[in-house]
Amino acid sequence: MKFSTAILAGIFLSATLMCSFHYVTKIGCNIYPSIANADKIDTTADEEFGVGDDDINNIIEPDVVIKVDNKILDKEKGKRLKDYNLRTCWLGRTNAKSQIDYVFDLSELKGSHMDFTKIIVFNGNRYNSKQWKSTSRIRKLLMSVNGKQKCFLHLADTYKMQTFEISKETVQGGNIIKFTFEVVESYRNGSNTEIALSELKFE
Repeated sequence: MKFSTAILAGIFLSATLMCSFHYVTKIGCNIYPSIANADKIDTTADEEFGVGDDDINNIIEPDVVIKVDNKILDKEKGKRLKDYNLRTCWLGRTNAKSQIDYVFDLSELKGSHMDFTKIIVFNGNRYNSKQWKSTSRIRKLLMSVNGKQKCFLHLADTYKMQTFEISKETVQGGNIIKFTFEVVESYRNGSNTEIALSELKFE
């Protein structure tokens, strides 16, 4: 039986896609957040969303690198996710492949270590209620640690602080740890293709 080149290419592509799909769905870890009952901006009618939250603390500041369609963006855009300022955000596109890398470099801090047990997120563009409603938000992130896929984070569609309890990850002094977050799904806001995230921090 003879197969044309196009048919064989189609079979190969289908098999590749199926393998990729099954590879991702093998991850059995799904984490859902606890959501703050109240905060300074407990209603979207409040136009002033505030500038950060004292409950968010970093042990050491990471380098944040954002990649869209495998291209690295200006590092200033990554800083918006760790600046304690809820009126700044990263704006991406729902129709693009977006990835956020957090790199904690302890290569010069021998004898120390860092433990990571929580991730804190403010979803959407929290500049004000109008902006929050007008842009899309993230629904699901795939988290990897040093290139190994770990779990899905299921974000709630809320402007409030979300806290994710994760299995402890540890990095010893003299080493580097990289957390990667891939945007898997989004809460779409009609035809608007902009997607936003205000803060993502670790504890």
